[in-house]
Amino acid sequence: MTRIIDISWPLFEGVKEYEDNKSLKFDWHKTMKDGQINQSKISLDSHTGTHIDAPLHMTENGLSVDKISLYSVVGNAIVLDLTYKREKITLGDLKKEEIEPGAIVLFKTQNSYQSVNSSFNPNFVYLDSSAAKFLAHKKVRAVGIDSLSLGSHDAHQELSVKSIPVIEGLRLKHVVQGQYFLVCLPIKVRGLEAAPARAILFDRRNF
Repeated sequence: MTRIIDISWPLFEGVKEYEDNKSLKFDWHKTMKDGQINQSKISLDSHTGTHIDAPLHMTENGLSVDKISLYSVVGNAIVLDLTYKREKITLGDLKKEEIEPGAIVLFKTQNSYQSVNSSFNPNFVYLDSSAAKFLAHKKVRAVGIDSLSLGSHDAHQELSVKSIPVIEGLRLKHVVQGQYFLVCLPIKVRGLEAAPARAILFDRRNF
């Protein structure tokens, strides 16, 4: 049986959020103590935990999250181990790697080693605009990173104007560099710029 590798951010009250905005709330408005069922309500920012940013997040007429092609977030992916980086991922880092056109590119950095319980650290490893421009030129299908934000506004725009979705909030500490098959499906909400998602990998050698 092919092993499923969960690379999703766990969600719970008090989990780390971007800039510590603390949007996530669970409300148990029915419980078996009061009746016959348990029933809860979730409140959260659309950029909480593992989520997909659609082009609409950065471009006025970009696709909303329900309009992006699922083929852009389901398919062959490469995980690049850049845990040696301390500030940002640059064009020079990517030129060393074999990135095929149409690939989904996922970046493993020091961010994956930070606790999901800790306060937000603004000094996370991010993708700079030169690297994003290179990826857009390569016509990759999607770009993923293990921080709660891509980090650079210019990098985000480089990808958005080419209708390339961005996956943020991945957890890749337990994943080695290599080729995988990614499934990362956003909640189908109409007209929004982002949505939470569950992300899993399959090792392509056993898939």
